[in-house]
Amino acid sequence: MNQFFCSQQTEGEDLIGTADTAPIYVFIECPPPWAMDISNSRTLSEEFKRDYLQLRAAVQDNKLEVRFGFIYGNRPGNTTKLLIFRKPSGFALGYQKQEFNLSNLEATLPILKTNLLGEFDIHPAVQDPKDIFICTHGSYDKCCARYGNIFYRQALETVEKLSLTQVRIWQCTHFGGHRFAPTAIAFPEGRFYGRLTPESLTAILTRQGDIHLLDPVYRGWSLLPHPAQIVERELLHRLGWDWFNYTVNCQILEQDEENSYYCLKIEYQSPEGIPNCDRIEVMKDPNRAVALHLSCQSEAVSHVSPFIIKTWVKIE
Repeated sequence: MNQFFCSQQTEGEDLIGTADTAPIYVFIECPPPWAMDISNSRTLSEEFKRDYLQLRAAVQDNKLEVRFGFIYGNRPGNTTKLLIFRKPSGFALGYQKQEFNLSNLEATLPILKTNLLGEFDIHPAVQDPKDIFICTHGSYDKCCARYGNIFYRQALETVEKLSLTQVRIWQCTHFGGHRFAPTAIAFPEGRFYGRLTPESLTAILTRQGDIHLLDPVYRGWSLLPHPAQIVERELLHRLGWDWFNYTVNCQILEQDEENSYYCLKIEYQSPEGIPNCDRIEVMKDPNRAVALHLSCQSEAVSHVSPFIIKTWVKIE
């Protein structure tokens, strides 16, 4: 029996820059168990499987970048929750969120078809409550079963202990980075985390304590491209918890063919409306590359090089 767990071999890897960067995320409430390919889950009706796969194919044909996930949480009521998070254009603090309470699982698909393939209406748009999605997709990677399920229960206890009535905790299917289990995404801001503990989750939810508590758990902000995520962490260090209230816009000015060098323009605005604009060069550092297995099932070893900041110039 294979006793290897990919999350046990990444303690020397810096998590920053590993957050997914999709412009649209869709989460459909559906109870587990979930198959490795969620469309094969036995909890799904044949009607839903057929229509869901047709929708996924249409999304791909229209060249839309959408991440689909299934979620589940112990909550009252008989409705099926559908959540859509969409990246806004220009300056942003987080994703625009749509939330629907529907009669059953099959009813989610016409709503998705309209909002993904048709002329969508951002209304109803809501900001609260905060949604925390924790990967417990054990059929995809056993680390998410071993560590994700334990942390899901700890997260529920943490939210109850802190009396955070505007925070919802969900189990979720795979969204990448299982070697960092337990992993989570906080929406609507769209920030990714890994190797979480109740202590680090408390800091994230309350935005209190030493900002460097996030260093070992923060994967990055989905609103920004991968090379800009290390820059965002540096701004987090400089500005502290107040950084979470800044709006940001990022533009890639230059990049090389190997995707190992980028020149970025990052504009950010304080809650008081004070603008800032920086020109930053980042590059991959092969001297800090780590060799690891990207999943529990992977037999191949991959070499992962982190980005480092090369130059930083403020533009007046």
